[in-house]
Amino acid sequence: MARFLDDQGRIPAHIDTQLKNCHDRYSVLLTLCNNAKMRALSDKSDRFLRDHGIAISSRRQREKSIEDYFEGVFQQITDDAFVALTATFERIVFAKAGNATGLARKIVRENYGKNPFDIAISSFVKDSDDIHNLSAVHHMLQGKIPNDLSHDLGKIISYRNRVTHGKRFGEETTISLQNVLETLSKILKIIG
Repeated sequence: MARFLDDQGRIPAHIDTQLKNCHDRYSVLLTLCNNAKMRALSDKSDRFLRDHGIAISSRRQREKSIEDYFEGVFQQITDDAFVALTATFERIVFAKAGNATGLARKIVRENYGKNPFDIAISSFVKDSDDIHNLSAVHHMLQGKIPNDLSHDLGKIISYRNRVTHGKRFGEETTISLQNVLETLSKILKIIG
């Protein structure tokens, strides 16, 4: 967790605090899970496994069974954190979009309200209701954020969709949660 702090122990300006909180929860869960794995491996009586309802598939391959079990738990924690980071990003972006569209509508109303074509003019202002998902946000941001961030955002959205739809389609990702945190934070900084 400390890797996100600067020399004075503060969160760097480019890291969004809400996103960092999601990542910090992930780090805590990962540490707790790793501690549980170490305890399960060291407890030769298997009491820890029984007390926590962890079934191992093979007594002969006890260590491998424990490793495999916890690898699944680690992956689930990572996938849940991936979804939490993107959901937090989505919530922040939609709030910003709502504020921006309200301001845009006010400007149109003040400057073109007496124009006979004011209804047609105001229809050019997108409403937060016109933005239904992260893919729409990604589409709106293309050309307005650097290509590498746009590319990474596309990969993040793709994997988030894979996880939330039961991994029925798409590919596993190589993007680390730290990279997700940094990418989404940079995008939020750009859009203000």
